[in-house]
Amino acid sequence: EIVMNVTKKSVAAAILALAGTNAMASGHVGVGFGTVDPDLDAISDFEDSSGLEIIGGLNISPNMAFELSYVDLGESSDTAFPVWTVSSSGIAGALLLKALAGESAEVFFKFGLLNWDTSVSEQGFGEFYSESGTDFFFGFGAAFKLNQTVSLGVRYNAYSVDDLDPTMLSANI
Repeated sequence: EIVMNVTKKSVAAAILALAGTNAMASGHVGVGFGTVDPDLDAISDFEDSSGLEIIGGLNISPNMAFELSYVDLGESSDTAFPVWTVSSSGIAGALLLKALAGESAEVFFKFGLLNWDTSVSEQGFGEFYSESGTDFFFGFGAAFKLNQTVSLGVRYNAYSVDDLDPTMLSANI
């Protein structure tokens, strides 16, 4: 757990460092907020949660980029007694394949690995399960340039976390 926290802080620092370099002409940084479906409905009636993605990327070519992201899939609680809460987060590395869609828009497909941590806690009892791992994920989306430096986008990512398949639909800037 300590190693994962240090790793998450290191990735966040690397993303911020990318933002401050002159190489940003060939890179990108961003943040996204969205809704996460935790894929837990077979277990109980879990609510969707809010997710966060902090993104740093390096354009390898006009049609390809590498991204490093911190992903927080939020906390999702069930509605049954006793209330269980599941939380997951991780570091993702992905290759993006991009295509222009007009003068000010692009679409992309991405695939990569998510190094995740997940935990389950019970109200009044605390955490009773914790696991870490690395699994493949994929996503797709579109970005629309507002000007030379700012884009708005939408992304859909499908992850694999501890035998579950949570998804996140987010708006990004």
